[in-house]
Amino acid sequence: MKNFKTWAFIGFLTIFPLENVQAMSLDEIYRDVVRSDNRGYLPMFVKNREAPDFVVDKDFLKDVPEPQAEDKSPINPDLEIVKFENQRKIHEDQVRKKWEAWNRVIQNVKAGKVSASELRELEVKAGENNPQAVEMLAWIYAKGVGVKPDFIKAFRLYMQAENLGVPNAKLNAAKVYKVMPRQMREKLVAYQ
Repeated sequence: MKNFKTWAFIGFLTIFPLENVQAMSLDEIYRDVVRSDNRGYLPMFVKNREAPDFVVDKDFLKDVPEPQAEDKSPINPDLEIVKFENQRKIHEDQVRKKWEAWNRVIQNVKAGKVSASELRELEVKAGENNPQAVEMLAWIYAKGVGVKPDFIKAFRLYMQAENLGVPNAKLNAAKVYKVMPRQMREKLVAYQ
């Protein structure tokens, strides 16, 4: 039986030669499928390999200015202004730097190392109702990481995070309330 399979395979190869068969990567196979589906045309999402490899939400980008259109009006009609900077590249660099700075803040908070500048950054973002910043700031005040523990502030921040849709924020607020001494609970009720 084994010999029959071997001879059958050799016979198959003689009838159908493998001259036109090429080894391809998955990327090449995908591109060929897209080309055949689109009558030889590769759409932009297949061609564009220079796009950034991270996704940023729109609220995060509201402080970064949009790239400006190039000014085509020459100062002297005989001369044309040439801009050597790619405005899109400058915009992407600004976004990337802002994203990396925010990631550094997050990593330092996770490591329990919070500096004054990172605390200010978190307070600014919390003032803008950034759910992640509000929750981290509440955790910092509840644990006393880099600041004096303030259970009242932590409780309020957790309630703000709960209003922003952060999962388990209400549970964390209840835990902070449970840890509070009676005098702080009375102050919390008096503030409301």
